Amino acid sequence: MSIFVHMYYELAYVVRKNQSIGVKMSRLTKSWLLLPLLGISQLTLCSQAVAGGLWAQEFGDPAMGRANAGAAAGTDDASTALHNPAYMSETKKEQLMVSGGVIVTENEFSLDSVDESSRRGQQACSGGIETCDAGGKEYGLLGGASMFYTTPIDEKWAWGLSFSAASGGITDRDDDWVGRFDMTDVDLAVVALASSISYKVNDWLSVGVSAEFMYGFINLELKLPSIEPGTVPALPDGYGESSVELEDTTTEVSYSLSATVKVSEQTRIGFRYHPEVTLEFDDIDLEQPKAINPNSVITADLTYGQFVRIGITHELNDNLTVHSTLGWDDWSALKDVPLTIAGNTANIAQDWEDTYHVAFGVDYKLNSEWMLQTGFSYDSSPQDDDMRYAQLALDEQKRFAIGAQYNYGQPFSVGTQLVILDAGSAPIEREGLYYSGDFKTNRATLFMMNANWQF
Repeated sequence: MSIFVHMYYELAYVVRKNQSIGVKMSRLTKSWLLLPLLGISQLTLCSQAVAGGLWAQEFGDPAMGRANAGAAAGTDDASTALHNPAYMSETKKEQLMVSGGVIVTENEFSLDSVDESSRRGQQACSGGIETCDAGGKEYGLLGGASMFYTTPIDEKWAWGLSFSAASGGITDRDDDWVGRFDMTDVDLAVVALASSISYKVNDWLSVGVSAEFMYGFINLELKLPSIEPGTVPALPDGYGESSVELEDTTTEVSYSLSATVKVSEQTRIGFRYHPEVTLEFDDIDLEQPKAINPNSVITADLTYGQFVRIGITHELNDNLTVHSTLGWDDWSALKDVPLTIAGNTANIAQDWEDTYHVAFGVDYKLNSEWMLQTGFSYDSSPQDDDMRYAQLALDEQKRFAIGAQYNYGQPFSVGTQLVILDAGSAPIEREGLYYSGDFKTNRATLFMMNANWQF
């Protein structure tokens, strides 16, 4: 992460009289953005956003109780406006769903080695590796909510609306942890408002299209290494470690396509496609921009890869329904995330790989009021161990889900879901990086509830 060394020399004179540089702001967890941050199973664990990459997965809807298995085939509630808008034309009543819940994250970084021959390694552990702060065990508590709405227009057409988190991630480390010259805090949030339309082509085929407005926010905090007296002309007396905070927001418009096929009265297959989206964080803000060299340019464009989901739902009998989903995410599109200051460029993500998604789940109708759910999903890792950065240290994901839905009778039903997310050990073993290690604890517990009205 040589960018941060370059950053020091470019910004050194700014911090000569200021111990920290940063945009004065509330933390992301205190901002309005948390209202729709329900897809933040992504808030894991190193505490990074993860969905086999950066796309969100959990939204507090009933499908979450079976790890979203089969959701791409459409759901019988308002959340189909998100999972597969094409299926809205099969829902005959106006529906509204709200959902919300909490996420508890737990992670602990285990330090393996430190390169004490490097300047950053020496400063990170001035008394040797025994003195390094590996970060310890950290817990986080987060919350949020989503909204979904569908309504039939006539026998062929239907319209829907969804408001949820498309992506999100938070990392919050101690200011003296060993990787502080890479980052101390990372906040990433992308919320999406989508309007969808569905058309029933015939008795077995429906198609849908969605238009999305996306709002993104990024905040990165890190430490600049100290410098020895006389090594930088602008600071002949040297300087100790200093903090830097970078922040930007952006907007983007995107779309998705979907279709459902009724193979029989018991079986349907669904398809959803979302294209690649690049969020251009090209106007990153600093507390004292007048002190920065006017020729400095800071950028951090983030490319979200296209993805495909194919879902299958099959009713075995009146009480038992099985679901499955297969998926592919084009994360190789995220070749790097550049961060450039005064012509010096490095990456906080580099050479990601495509990921694959599988999910299996069941719904069991206990009686006319209760339905029980369970499911499992797996996402492969977008990163090799020797290509992982601390800012976005993602690994493979395993989700174990249970849920229950209670039908009060028309027009109201409620439900609850519990998901245990194992986010893998996410080893950091980059060649040339001044430290290495992995997360011996890296998981999250997600507890959410929903309420669905029919009108």
